[in-house]
Amino acid sequence: MKTVRTRIIVSVVLASALGVAALADETKSSPTHEAAPATSSPAAPSPSTPVPSTPADRSAPSAAPAPAAKPADAKASAPTPAPSAQSIIAPRSLDEALRVLERRRADIDFREMAMDDVVSFVAKVGRVNAIVSPEFRLKAQGGLPVVTLKLTDVNLRQVADLIAKTTGSKLILRDGVLQFTTPEDARGKPLLRIFTIAELTFPIRNFPAPDIRLHTGGVRFVQEEESERESPFGDPDHIVELLKKFTGEGTWDDDDVSISADKGKLVVRQYPAVLKEIAAFLAVLRAAK
Repeated sequence: MKTVRTRIIVSVVLASALGVAALADETKSSPTHEAAPATSSPAAPSPSTPVPSTPADRSAPSAAPAPAAKPADAKASAPTPAPSAQSIIAPRSLDEALRVLERRRADIDFREMAMDDVVSFVAKVGRVNAIVSPEFRLKAQGGLPVVTLKLTDVNLRQVADLIAKTTGSKLILRDGVLQFTTPEDARGKPLLRIFTIAELTFPIRNFPAPDIRLHTGGVRFVQEEESERESPFGDPDHIVELLKKFTGEGTWDDDDVSISADKGKLVVRQYPAVLKEIAAFLAVLRAAK
């Protein structure tokens, strides 16, 4: 029994030794294989890095970063620029200049401010050229008046009128520039003009129309005769008196100012503004006749 076990153990040992030897011989006879170098795959792009999909996209420059948003409550540090010369309005008449000022509103706080500075404020805010005229400077002899005025939310036409009233000046438009000048300079030079007043002085005539009604029962029609009555303005001297009373206050005694009239015309030498008043007053007389 022991002999059989010994033989089995020896057989197993020999078989194991033969298998190891065969494996060694096979390894020596087979060619040696070199390990292929490892090829690293391209790194996956980061999710935050955009990957261009086309050649055009790859060659295009990257967009510049957007500027940071300005906070809503941030205040501009640079002062507001003054209006440029292109924004200045050049009115063609005094009425147009006053309408331009009427469209601008501002808060006013003048405290013994020189007239030059006040007029400059009106020009800047109203966007019109405005100055103190040389005639007013000459009359003031270098001592321009000062203005004290405080108002809230008023249009600049009111401001200009109050400045003129405070300083004793008048507003005119000369060469496209609004000027604060003297009352004498604002009137201009007297001009000669002839007004027709014949329709005011001629008597009022009554021309009765013929009777075209049918009369029955022996009723007779008596034709009314023509008649006339004096016009309420038939006397030219009366028209002159009315004009001197209601127009051109304080100007009729000036040099180079005159007025004369006859039945058909009125010859007047007066300042341009007064001539407009005379034309308007004569229109009222015609409507009242």
